[in-house]
Amino acid sequence: MTIRQIQSLIPAHPSSDGDGVRIQRVHGFNNTQFSPFLMIDELKSESADDYIGGFPAHTAV
Repeated sequence: MTIRQIQSLIPAHPSSDGDGVRIQRVHGFNNTQFSPFLMIDELKSESADDYIGGFPAHTAV
């Protein structure tokens, strides 16, 4: 087993997606050690109404 060290912490910022669903997002834009094509979203709400609008379909172009 290889033990790896944490190189950096990237803070999430509040955002919204889909039909206004509130999320916390981490993205790699402007960070050379993090892929700009990777985004990590955390859906964090206690209210089901925050998700009622949902998200549009994700399709490959």
